[in-house]
Amino acid sequence: MITRRRALGRIGTLAVGAAAGAAGLQTLAIVAQERVKLRAGLVPVIDMAPFHAALKLGYYQAEGIEIDSTPAPGGAAILPALAAGQFDIAFSNTVSILLGIQEGLEFRFITGTCLNGPEPPDVLALYARSDSNIRSAKDLAGKRISSNTRNNIIWLRIRAWLDKHGVDPGSANIVEVPFPQAADALLGGQIDAASLYEPFMTSAIETHGDRLVRLGWPFGETSKASLISQFAATSGFIDKNPGVIERFARAQAKGVDWVNKNRGSRELEEIIAGYTRIPPERQRKMVFCSFDANLDPAKVQEIADLMKKHGIGGRLPPVEQVIYKTARM
Repeated sequence: MITRRRALGRIGTLAVGAAAGAAGLQTLAIVAQERVKLRAGLVPVIDMAPFHAALKLGYYQAEGIEIDSTPAPGGAAILPALAAGQFDIAFSNTVSILLGIQEGLEFRFITGTCLNGPEPPDVLALYARSDSNIRSAKDLAGKRISSNTRNNIIWLRIRAWLDKHGVDPGSANIVEVPFPQAADALLGGQIDAASLYEPFMTSAIETHGDRLVRLGWPFGETSKASLISQFAATSGFIDKNPGVIERFARAQAKGVDWVNKNRGSRELEEIIAGYTRIPPERQRKMVFCSFDANLDPAKVQEIADLMKKHGIGGRLPPVEQVIYKTARM
């Protein structure tokens, strides 16, 4: 004989079991349908701290994303591979992404990442040899200045800095030298001024500080809190994978929040050391950029206008159209 209590208990057990089974099936379905590997082009610079924090802390894994990463010497070098479909997402600088869009490539900003601080010192500085006669922007007319690549954010800010100090940017010869080799190229006489970007700036100062003299801060002296780098994807990939892009952006935003809350912590130092090989004691002497997962259209427009002024501006859609919604979450 089944009593009322036993009947209710049996019904409750069946209901719980059914609910658990349904939840289990739903979880399995999500894992089966949504777990994805993202091929990412990256640059091993301090700007990448939020990404690597999100990776280390499992934020991408929690979103069902596995990262297959490939390093490159600069963001400009990554974008052709993104356009060709070799990468799904790419980390690059604002100028290179906008140049690709101007050339007809369907790049879209999917997250903000790194900005220059509101005041110097900055992550980038121009240096000359202390035994040279170069002490200001006006001394650089006709001289060779390094940038890690041409027509990128570093190149553009160097030109803007020269212009601000009354020097015709076209009178200087901006040549390509990778950041790790810039200090040696300067001290060896291959160039007259070097753009040193962290962590290479601190390393050069530690090693050759008595042989270097700082000329200025191309970022901070031309724009406060200006954009430096972001993640991008093609509109084709976004259209086919909007949910994946949203999950990536959520994880990246969590990485940004975590880094902003844990600056100077031992854990962050270890994360940065893991992908840059910079020991914690050197990190403590370095200048860090600011991080923001959101992208301000006005700041993108400022760079687009500066590009046009310096001869690398073409036709560009309204900036709101090239910023995907995940960069304004």
